[in-house]
Amino acid sequence: MDFIIKKLNSLIDVSDSGSLEKTTYLRERIEYSLFLILGYLWNKNIETISLEDKAKIIIDLKKISIGQVVNAIRILDVDGEIMSSKAARKLINAYPNIRNSKFGHAFTHGDKVHETEEEYKKMFDEFINKIELVKASVDFIIINKVSEYTYDGIRLSGNDGGLPKKWSCPKELIKKDDPMIDRVYINIDNSYYRISPFIMIKERGEDVFIFNSLVDKLSGNVKFCKLFKTGDYNSSFKELISISEEDSYRRISTNGTIMNYFDNNFSHYIEVGLKKIIVDFLKNNKSSVSATIWGHGGVGKTACIQEVCNDLFNEVAQEFMYIVFVTAKDRVYNTKTGKINKITNIQNFNEVILTIANVIFDVDTINLRKDEEIKTWESKITEFNNKLLIVIDDYETFSDIEKEKIVEFIKKLNVNYHKVIITTRNSRFVIGEPISMNELNGDQTKTFLTEVINHEYPEHKDYINSILNKSSILHKIHDGTSGRPIFIYQFAHLFAQHGYSENILNQLSSSNNAKEFLYGRIYDYLGETTKDMFVCISQVANDSDMMFRVDVIKYLVIKGKIQDDTFESSVSELENQRVIERYDDSYYRVYSQELYEIMLHNYKKRPQAFRDTVKNKLDSIGGSNIKGSIFDAMVNEADKSRGIGNEKETIEKYKRVLNAKDTPHSIKKQALINLSSYLRNDRLNPELAISIIQDYYQFFKNDIDINKIYVQLLWSIDEKSREKSTKLLRSFFNTNKKTDSRNLELFALAVSYISNTETQRYKRDGGNKEIEKNSLYRIFNEYGRELFEFVKKHKLNYFRPAVKHNIQFAFFQVIYLCIEIGKTDIDNSKLEYAKKICDYAKQNFSGTLLNRIERLDIRINNILKRKSISFPWWGEFKGKYKEGDVVQAIIVHVERYGAFAKIEEKYDAFIHISEIAKHFVANIFSELHEDQLINAKIIRIDDSLKQITLSAKSLI
Repeated sequence: MDFIIKKLNSLIDVSDSGSLEKTTYLRERIEYSLFLILGYLWNKNIETISLEDKAKIIIDLKKISIGQVVNAIRILDVDGEIMSSKAARKLINAYPNIRNSKFGHAFTHGDKVHETEEEYKKMFDEFINKIELVKASVDFIIINKVSEYTYDGIRLSGNDGGLPKKWSCPKELIKKDDPMIDRVYINIDNSYYRISPFIMIKERGEDVFIFNSLVDKLSGNVKFCKLFKTGDYNSSFKELISISEEDSYRRISTNGTIMNYFDNNFSHYIEVGLKKIIVDFLKNNKSSVSATIWGHGGVGKTACIQEVCNDLFNEVAQEFMYIVFVTAKDRVYNTKTGKINKITNIQNFNEVILTIANVIFDVDTINLRKDEEIKTWESKITEFNNKLLIVIDDYETFSDIEKEKIVEFIKKLNVNYHKVIITTRNSRFVIGEPISMNELNGDQTKTFLTEVINHEYPEHKDYINSILNKSSILHKIHDGTSGRPIFIYQFAHLFAQHGYSENILNQLSSSNNAKEFLYGRIYDYLGETTKDMFVCISQVANDSDMMFRVDVIKYLVIKGKIQDDTFESSVSELENQRVIERYDDSYYRVYSQELYEIMLHNYKKRPQAFRDTVKNKLDSIGGSNIKGSIFDAMVNEADKSRGIGNEKETIEKYKRVLNAKDTPHSIKKQALINLSSYLRNDRLNPELAISIIQDYYQFFKNDIDINKIYVQLLWSIDEKSREKSTKLLRSFFNTNKKTDSRNLELFALAVSYISNTETQRYKRDGGNKEIEKNSLYRIFNEYGRELFEFVKKHKLNYFRPAVKHNIQFAFFQVIYLCIEIGKTDIDNSKLEYAKKICDYAKQNFSGTLLNRIERLDIRINNILKRKSISFPWWGEFKGKYKEGDVVQAIIVHVERYGAFAKIEEKYDAFIHISEIAKHFVANIFSELHEDQLINAKIIRIDDSLKQITLSAKSLI
């Protein structure tokens, strides 16, 4: 008998009879014995069984059950060493059913617990009598050193109570290809058998771990559960890698790195001087999780990071355990044909998460699309404590909503383990460390083109060298290709077919396909303000040099529906996209004639009313040559600093405007809005934006725009800040008319925020305090009812889009508030009022929010229906049971989201799919069926809705 069984025997002896502790130790003693047998047979016979049997066991290791352990023992016991006798076979084969019936998901302590103990004791006694390996005096060996002639380590013997002793043995006694450092062996009759990875011993015998699951078959990563104590442990076993095969979607290198398959964006990579910067960031930067490679289309961003991934994958030493490359790129420019080809791409944040999970956890994610499932895998990734590199290519292609999700995900990653590389054409999307990638200069273009020809068309290398030695021709090639590798490649293909001519150069960046690839989607990816600016530039840029004054564009786009706080972000966006370039403090210039033509084309497509407004504004200031005040210049200078200055300098420039005594109120307001926008959007620092607004709030207490920005910032932080946000809104509307046209957008926002805050507070406190319910009544009357009664007198489309948006979300929150009131009110007046709002929404709303409101309408109907039903058994039930009680229930109906049950065959109850088991339940119908008897805990008794909620996993 080994020291582990002896230790379990001692713990069983001192445990109280009838306790969960004793039953657990009795069960663990049997299951430990089974894993001991499995480890022993695995070492002896894994190479002798058929490929089909081996594959079956490996699949089961993914998440092995006791039944699968027994099946593996049957397969591996090829010589009948363990199960040679009928009694031994019957004993081992019977255990899974006994275990599931005595300690399965429905296990609970009751009158038969002593019978369970006796049955476990009896079964183990039979193990001792019928299975020699369990009965034998086994020594455990942990090898921790290999010398010239011996293996050395420690010995843990049952005769010594598991106390560690020094151990050595001649190399001849253990198979030459078997010994591994830190692996666990058993010694039987002077023969050694490795039982890892099924049993691991750490801390010189203090911690014993039992195999739980094979987390990743490519890396051999195994999860263990601790025996005697709670806790787990992960380790990789190379001996498991050898029995695995590469997947269709990922590959493993000789250094152990696992990477998904992706198509290289190049046939032959040519270094342009950026790889070293990226590799240095990945290997040596300890302060930032992410870096962004940004630059214009065709400069080689994707090719560069793909080459870095390939280098890391093929290095001798492992730098990352996993490398995951995902791309949002949906088209590529074919340099051989000059055409644009569509490709399959990742389209949203959920697909990014599922791709990463698919690679590092080896899970089938095809059918995982629910938000809660995505959140589960996102958490697993952020908590993954191994080296991981994630590449997200063509980031700008994602929608703004998806970009926000990606940013929040990256914030959760751990710099000690994780690195993220983003590629994008737009520097405003930089996350973490910026790494700019520019077009090649003349000399670089020469070097790049020479290497392309040498690799692709070596027979033309003498001809190209003679051409490139002429500086005038090199200059023309550099201009014609714009120094972009994508066009240099295309020129090489054309050169090999037709020789050199200026006509070939003119076919490159000026071709329709090239224009479409470089600029075709620029307008589509711009924000609304930036789009207005983009088209208006065509009306103020000089025809000869395409220069224009930025303050004129600001005048054209800042008024009316477009908010001032987004203007400078739009300037930076166009500048970083190389749509415009700075000439001096006052002037910008359109980057190319092709872009100017696109601007003019899109301007002509604008409605006549828009074009008339632009013309009238230009006429009203006498054209573009105007002179602004010093305060305008100061604000412009601060705004310009957002793209070129550091954060401290930029903040100081805005503060000069805000602190100057003679600054007009409107300019101060402009400066405060721009500064808060910079901190929130560019620097992703809403907390500092809030702090700045607080410093100057005394000047803007009654300003609608500042209050809107302030409360939205506060709302985005945490619960405490949300409370402050609602207090500010209440204070504002104590002195300002709520439904005034100037205030309506903010009032709708106030209704949404205040209703949400009060409803959540009421729910947290259990909804049983009358004073809190009275507060809900006040919010309903003073905010919700007042807004709805005002809005329904007008057509919803009468309001500006921002007002309409806030009204819609406000109505959603008011409906929710009414539901919370109505659930426990004696009358149904608030529920009936909520239905009026729902009816209004059905006539006037559309999209996702309407779907959510329709679901609330269904919920209201269910509440009204339930309140009208009599529950004569409710009082009897409450007299018998309370939350926390353990009951037996019979399943009467199963749905994909949960099951309906009856307690004592008369009290209706429900168990959600998430409460069935500790593990993730992919298919509820494989876990529960009608007429099944389960043991569960009552986790909620809702007196208002007469609902009983159960949980089976609470007992596991």
